[in-house]
Amino acid sequence: MLGLGRCCSGRASLACNYLLQTRLATTHVESFRCGAASAAQQAADAVTSYTSNPVIEVQHVPVPLCQRAASHVEQLSALTGWRQSVMGQIQELKNAFEEADGGPGAGELQREVTWALDDAIAAWREQEQQQWQPCSWQQLVLELQTADRRNRPTGDWQVLLRA
Repeated sequence: MLGLGRCCSGRASLACNYLLQTRLATTHVESFRCGAASAAQQAADAVTSYTSNPVIEVQHVPVPLCQRAASHVEQLSALTGWRQSVMGQIQELKNAFEEADGGPGAGELQREVTWALDDAIAAWREQEQQQWQPCSWQQLVLELQTADRRNRPTGDWQVLLRA
């Protein structure tokens, strides 16, 4: 809760707390000053307003990518090609955003790409007939490294993505 301080008398502190918690008294929060009578009146007005005009609009809250259902199958080679392209663009930019206006540097952008891939990938499989293996990008990188060391082809690998 924002700093209530000692702006109100004991009798009006409940009214002030109500106004702060519901964020209806922006002037009270900004100035941190109120009189007991005006705070009590504002609280009564806020309760009356709320009960006579209930909120009926429901806002759409987007579901985070990592919690969405997997819905798209893609070849692993296409995904790794996209990743290499994006990482190449980040390398060309270097720290231009950071130097221009304090935005993210190259390392932060690369980390964001890795996180986005972690959130987007739900599973992988070596061949179309096989079962999906749940994984994240980090786990898939380890699988790719293992396949590379054992000279196993990865051209037919598929990934199941969330969209």
